[in-house]
Amino acid sequence: MELTCLSANDAQLDAGSSTAYLTKGLATWISTAGGSVLQVPEAFRTPTASIETTATTANITDTTVQNVLKSIWSETGSMKNFMMPCGSTLKRGLTDRLTGIRTASEGSTTSTPATQIRTFSPAKGKSVTFALDQFVGDFGTVDLVASNYMPAVTDGHVLDMSGIELRYGKLPEVKELPDAGGGPIRMIEAVAALIVHNPLAHGKFDLGS
Repeated sequence: MELTCLSANDAQLDAGSSTAYLTKGLATWISTAGGSVLQVPEAFRTPTASIETTATTANITDTTVQNVLKSIWSETGSMKNFMMPCGSTLKRGLTDRLTGIRTASEGSTTSTPATQIRTFSPAKGKSVTFALDQFVGDFGTVDLVASNYMPAVTDGHVLDMSGIELRYGKLPEVKELPDAGGGPIRMIEAVAALIVHNPLAHGKFDLGS
C-alpha cells in the first residue's frame, strides 16, 4: 500500500473483471499535469514552483527547500508541519549538503579548493551525529522520513498530512488459508483509495543524482 500511494501511477477505471479500478499515486497527484484519468482540474494542479526539478542531490541547498515551501505557502497562506517521505539518495544528499563538509573555490581564476570545514554536533559522550531529520524554514517545518518505496531514490513528496487520507472500501482483513503441508498460510486483503484534498497544498522534489 505504501508503494502504491507513493508511486507515479495514474488512476485506472473499472472496465470489468479483467481491468480493476486503480488509485492515483502521490507523484501523479502532485504534478503539473494531474494525470490523464480522472485528471485533477487545472485550477488545483500543483504549480511548477512547488516541484523542484532543476537541482541535484549534489548541489541542493537550503534555498532549494525554502523555495518549495514558499511556493506552497503562496498557494495556501498557511505555514504547516509537513512530512516528506524521501528516497535514500535524496535523504543522504540533504544531510551531506546541509550538515556536512563545505568546499569552495578560492577565486574565479583558480580551481584550488578552499580549506574544508567540518561541523560536528554537540558531543554526547563518544557519539557524533550526522543526520538531518527535520528542516525548519521560513514557511514551514519538514520532517524527513526515508522510504524504500519512492518512485526514485532522488524523489521526495512534501506532504500536508491533514489533507491526505485513505478511504477504505474494505478494511484490512487477515484470512487463514488451508495448510497443504507447507506450513500456515494467510492472505491479507484490503481495498482503499488515496484521497488528496488539494494538490496545491503539497510539493515535490524530483531531482537528478
